[in-house]
Amino acid sequence: MRESATGAESPAGKVDGGKSTKKEPKKLFDAPAGPADDLKLITGVGPVLEKTLNAIGITTWSQVAKLTPEQVDAVEREAGFKGRIGRDNWLQQADALARGGVDEYVRVFGKKPK
Repeated sequence: MRESATGAESPAGKVDGGKSTKKEPKKLFDAPAGPADDLKLITGVGPVLEKTLNAIGITTWSQVAKLTPEQVDAVEREAGFKGRIGRDNWLQQADALARGGVDEYVRVFGKKPK
């Protein structure tokens, strides 16, 4: 490291050992037993957001479909994406996926998920 280094190169940039300062989401739910569903089939959920939802305890479409308004607020607050669940219609998408997978999604929405 250069003595005149600034920013990320400087010793101050390595205070935490190069680790991220982003906090892990708090677990809000107990994930059900069994395999996890592919939450990325829900519009607006990518790999990073799926990982965050899994850390919160949401691993299945049926869990998403059954979220109460209070739980929606808690999930959005913890994951840091206020308004996305309602804006992207997650509850209805998850309900269709939970009832019959991709086939039911296509029947309800007229297109394949993502």
